[in-house]
Amino acid sequence: AQMFEVAALAAHYLWTAALCVYSFGVSPAALGYWIGANVVGGSLVAFVFVQSHNGKEVHAYADVSKNWIRMQVETTRNQFATPFNDWFSGALNMQIEHHLFPTMPRHSLGKTRGRVRELCKKHDLLYEEHGWVECTRRVLSHLDHISRKLD
Repeated sequence: AQMFEVAALAAHYLWTAALCVYSFGVSPAALGYWIGANVVGGSLVAFVFVQSHNGKEVHAYADVSKNWIRMQVETTRNQFATPFNDWFSGALNMQIEHHLFPTMPRHSLGKTRGRVRELCKKHDLLYEEHGWVECTRRVLSHLDHISRKLD
């Protein structure tokens, strides 16, 4: 499986590089476009990750005091599901459900939200879900807290 992933990633990058060369020829423009596309795409993925994970509890997998479900729920937060958020993040604004069901197709994550909320309420787990502004405020507040500890 790991070799397949390496081969698939290599094929992806070679294919996108080939498309750039086909479109722009062997030129600085082709290289610039390829680098720019990867930076923008990577930044969008990073943005979704930062919003949903930064400032949350971190667990070591060896921590036997926490059960698996608690670890998944406590280490992430959701952004409200809206048509734009679902599209922009590829439905990964539902990180709690994604952590609990990592192989579930993203378009099905929203179907589990109600049941996951009920499960969290029943077992006194914090189901954290906010809008984009509040998620950003929480991340920045956490980073501010950390930076003050470093002074």
